[in-house]
Amino acid sequence: MFFYRVGQFFKAITAKVTEDDIIFINNYLSHKEKELFFKLKVYDQKHCIDVAKDIKIYFQKNNIKNEDLSILKNDLIKAGLLHDIGKIKKNLNPIQKSILVILDKFSKGKLKNLDNIKAIDIYYNHDKEGYKLLKENNYSKEFLNLVKNHHNYDIDSVEINILRASDDKN
Repeated sequence: MFFYRVGQFFKAITAKVTEDDIIFINNYLSHKEKELFFKLKVYDQKHCIDVAKDIKIYFQKNNIKNEDLSILKNDLIKAGLLHDIGKIKKNLNPIQKSILVILDKFSKGKLKNLDNIKAIDIYYNHDKEGYKLLKENNYSKEFLNLVKNHHNYDIDSVEINILRASDDKN
């Protein structure tokens, strides 16, 4: 786990959005969604792009069709791009996030009780903030639930498991 987190840190501080990434984004997000997406810091943008690309690869490798899901495949890829959109409420830089990860580990999750501190609140609740942001638009209930619950391990569905596995991998 330690080396995974170190890798995440270096991936974040070296993150760049490429021309290919922009083409990928343009295939899935509307103009309004891109305005929201580009409010994320570059390292969060790159993370979301990587999550969405892994979702697309998962579909290709496992030959999953739209009729196998409660949401369209392209909408699940879009959810990958927008799943962390709540982080625009308070961007955490890689050092801040690393400190919160360490404090969470040492406090055995009790850090969550300090959610009156904005950075801690966003670290734990960016999924719910993203849900609130996107709820104002015309998204399906299934799409909104993916964003809201991508860290809720009590929910088990094909769609959330694909999103969560891709998120955890990146």
